[in-house]
Formats: sequence, structure tokens, C-alpha cells
Amino acid sequence: MRIKALQIDGFGLFCDQRVDDIPPGLSVFFGDNEAGKSTLLAFIRAILFGFASGKANRYEPLRGGSHGGALTLLTDAGEEYIVRRSASRRKAGEVSITPPDGPAVGEELMPSLLGFATRDLFESIFAFSLTELQELSKLTSEKVKGVIYSAGMGSVGRSLPSLYSELDKRMGEIYTKKGRKPEINTILKQLSDLGSQLRKIEDAYGKYDELKERFDQSEAEIERLEQEKRNLSLRLKVLERSLTAWDTWSDLESARSELENVPAVERFPDDGLAELRRLQQNLQVARSDWEESVQKQKRQKEELKQIHVDERVLAQASAIRRLQRGRDLYDRAVRDLPAREQEYKDSTERLEDKLSELGPDWDREKLLSFDVSVGRREFIRGLQAKLEDAREKESEASSALSFAERAAETASRKADEVRGVFEAIPEPSEKDEERILARNERLKEIERLLHERSRRVGVLENLRAREADLETQARLWQAGSGQQRRTSLRWVSYFAPLAGVVVAASTFAESPVLSITVLVFGLVLGYVAFRLWREQKAARLGMKEQIEQIESRVSEIKQEREATVRELERIEDGIRKNRSLVGIEYELDDSNVQQEIARTGSALEECRRWRKARSDWEDAAKAADGAKRQVAV
Repeated sequence: MRIKALQIDGFGLFCDQRVDDIPPGLSVFFGDNEAGKSTLLAFIRAILFGFASGKANRYEPLRGGSHGGALTLLTDAGEEYIVRRSASRRKAGEVSITPPDGPAVGEELMPSLLGFATRDLFESIFAFSLTELQELSKLTSEKVKGVIYSAGMGSVGRSLPSLYSELDKRMGEIYTKKGRKPEINTILKQLSDLGSQLRKIEDAYGKYDELKERFDQSEAEIERLEQEKRNLSLRLKVLERSLTAWDTWSDLESARSELENVPAVERFPDDGLAELRRLQQNLQVARSDWEESVQKQKRQKEELKQIHVDERVLAQASAIRRLQRGRDLYDRAVRDLPAREQEYKDSTERLEDKLSELGPDWDREKLLSFDVSVGRREFIRGLQAKLEDAREKESEASSALSFAERAAETASRKADEVRGVFEAIPEPSEKDEERILARNERLKEIERLLHERSRRVGVLENLRAREADLETQARLWQAGSGQQRRTSLRWVSYFAPLAGVVVAASTFAESPVLSITVLVFGLVLGYVAFRLWREQKAARLGMKEQIEQIESRVSEIKQEREATVRELERIEDGIRKNRSLVGIEYELDDSNVQQEIARTGSALEECRRWRKARSDWEDAAKAADGAKRQVAV
């Protein structure tokens, strides 16, 4: 687990502060004294394990905000958990944990997230301040040994003898040779019960497999029935749609059968449907006329039956018909006479107009005497065609000339406008676009190198701080190792039993009880001293190994620092070379290099605008000259 982000709502001097995207590995928070580094460490401890007791250690908000905040934790499996804690009536505060795939829960997930580490273990190994580390130098040799061992075991504040005593006591509770009810018997009985339960569970495995197989078969059958149900539903929908379309389909089949009886048409007319509608209308009109004629014929037959035929009139039928035809012609001529007179008048006026168009010396007599033979008429038609052709060519030439003049005028006006635009643009000091682009690229390279230099300087400062921190740790470990070496427990473990034997031998005759007591005390003292000497030796070996690891890490950091210095020299050399190429004498930083890039960009834009305006002017001038030449042609 690692911390990915933190949100401080209100804690000490911090208010509404957030740090996101904390990278994996080593992250360094640096700042001046009283900047809040220790407050930040206390905030992490408080969110994970609760607010400390005491008003001074709770870090009440000094600048407002709700007391508390949140940490975003990232597990080894890549899952994010948000742990939020706020002050409440509880001393430790109210905590809520938001997992990645569910609602917020209480603090029951916190032990598993922390790997079941206690607050003492966390503060002694993973989250101790430099002040707490420096306090080791003020302790005695035994206290230093106890702190180091307890730090490695996660039991700050407890000495090894007390732990040994507690272990012996717990062993006695579990089993003693003459114990009446040793706890181990109860544990063995529980273990036997668990074995019986385990055997019952193993016996149930066979039944579980059978039920599991039946369950899988039932699921397969359910899936098959569901699929069959879906198929039947689909078939039912198809049948319902077919039933809905049955009447339409029946009409379609009837139409197809009738269509088969219709004679084939080799070529269907383009407007066949319109013609069909027109014929249908005519047919309807003809039917109406036929019905009317039938009715009229019936009426006439009725009238004919009522007419009395005179035989004398029938004898003069042919003469009567001739007279009737003559009367019809006369009546028609009388009706058409005004129209014929008007046509005559109009024709006379048109004739006079045509004669006037031919010339003042043309009259009816000359017109009647004019040669209207076939050859003459063909000759006149040829002249008339040539005249029409000449008129069309004249019209086309006039239109082309007018278009060319308008085009020449438009091109000349556009050339003047483009020239005015070109003359309004100031001539740039640098007209070579390639040189401006090259300068811009070098300035961007300088900007990149400056950013890289800033990053490398930060890395170098970080390496120096880490080197100083590791050297401080090495000195502290060496100080603890030196204090361990000043003890003489080994000699005490040798001489205490020997002194007990000597004293017991010299006093055995006078007081056997005292001599045995002194002997036992010497042996116990020697055994305790030997155990402590062994522990000190193991501690010294651990300190030596830790010091060697720190020195190895310091050597690696020095190599990284030297490589960073060489990289900074290379970057400085690149900055100097590019600066000399662009002709800049003064030192560049992020602000003025951006100003130079902006000026170069403006110069490039001015150059491109001036070159485009000049090219447009030249193109417009060429177009105007071409239009004038076309007009001249």
C-alpha cells in the first residue's frame, strides 16, 4: 500500500490544501522551519489511526476549515481506497472508507489496508520524524538497544526482558508438566473437534459434486428452454405480422393473376400513367355521352312515333335536302362575313407595312411584277441566312468585347487594391523565412534545455538532501554501535559464575545456605549477562549491516549526483551554443526565452504576410496585363 493523494480540510496551519498524483518510490516534501512538514506527518498519522489526545497534539485548524481530511491509498493490486476522517465527539474522530466498487463503509477495512500494523509499529518504522530519530543519541546504551529492537519488532516502549518474561508466562499458561488443567489440552480437544468437522465436510464433498452437477444440468436445461422460448416468440411475431399482411397479400396475388391475363406490352410509354388517366377520363366522358345519346335516341323515337308523315313531302325529300344544305351554307357565310372582312382589313394593313419596309418605291403593282420563281426565292433565302449569321457573329463579338473590357477593368481594380494592401504592410527586417524558422527552432531547443536544467537542478538538490539524510542516519547508527561496544557484559558473563563459585567455596563451611545462594546468584547473573551479550552482539551485527547499506546507498547517490552534474554541464554547453547561433549575448531564463520565441513568431508572421501580399500583387498585375492584351486582340 502507498499514499497516492491527500486532501487537508483543516489541520494545524493547513486549510483546504490538496496534493495529487504522488508518484511511487521516494517522494520528498521539503521546506523551511515551521513550514508544516511535521504537521503533514501528524496529519497522515491522524487520518490512518485517529486524532491524538491532548489539544496540542490534535492540531486544531488555525486558518479555518473542518478539522480533518482524506488520504487516497493505492493497494498492491492497483485498487484505490479513499480514507476520510473528521473530528467528532469520539476522541479518534469519525472515519469512512470508500472502496473502488461500492459505497462508503466504516473503519472495519482499515486493518487490512494497513497490513494489520499497529500505530506503534507504524510510527516506529514507517512514519518517524527526524526529531524522534535524533532522540536516540540522548539515550543510554540499554535504552538504545531497547529502542532499536523494539523498532524492528514493532513494540516501542517495551524492553526485551519484559517480552521474555511475558513469553515465559504465556508458555506456562499453555503447558506445564504438573499442571492440573493445561490450556494445551483444551486446544488439542478443539483441534480434534475441528478435524471431525473437517472429515464431515470432506464426506459432504461427494454430495456437493452431485448437487453441483445437477445444478449445472438444470441451468443448461433452463438456458435451452429460454432459447426455445425466444425462438417461439420470434416465430409468433413473424406469424402475427404475416396474419396482419394476409389481406394485402391476397390482393397482391389477385392483382398478379389479373396481370397475367393482360397482353404483354413491348414498350411502355414514357408518360403511360398520365396517358392512362387521360384515357380513363375520356372513357368516362364517352360513357356519359353514350348514355346521353341513348336517352336522346329514346326521346327521338318517342317523338318519331308522334309525327304524322306527309307522303307529298317525302316525294320532294331530295329537293328539300338540297335547299337545306344551301341554307346552311348561306347562314354560315352570313355569320362569317364580319370575320372575313376583318381578316381582309388586317391583311391589307400588313401588306402596306411590308411594302413600306421594302422601300418607298414599292407598291402592289411592283410587288405583283416581282420575280418569285423558285431560284430567286432560294437565292433570297441564302442571303437572308448569311445576314442572320453575320448578325449572330456581330452579337457574339460585341458580347465578348464587353466581357473582356469588364474583366480587364475588374483585374485592374483588383491589382490596384492588392497593391494598396501590399504597400500598407511594412517591409520586414528579415525576409528569409527559413532563417526565421531556424532561429525559432533553436529558441525552442533553448527553452527545452532550460526546463531540463531546472528539473536536473531539482534532482541534484534532492540527491544532496537524501545524501545528507543518509549520512545523518549513518552517524546515528554509528553512535549507537559505539555505545554498544563500550559495554563489558561478556566479561561479566565469565567472571560472575566464577566469583560465585569462589565465594560459595570459601563460605560453604560457615554457612552452606549463604554459599548456595551466592553460587545460584552468580550463575543466574552470568546467564543473564551472557544472554544480554549475545543480544548486544546480534544488535551490533544488525547495526553494522544497516550502516553498510546506508554507506552503499550514499555511494550510489554520489554517483547519481556526479552524473547529474555532468548532465547539467552538457545542458549548459547546449544552451551556450544555441544562444551564440541566435546571436543573444545575455543570459536566458524561462520568461525572456518565451519573449524571444514570441518575437520570433511575430517576425515569422510578418514575413509570411508581406511575402503573401507581394505574391498576390504580382499575380493580380499579371492577370490585369493579360486582360488588357485580350481586349486589344
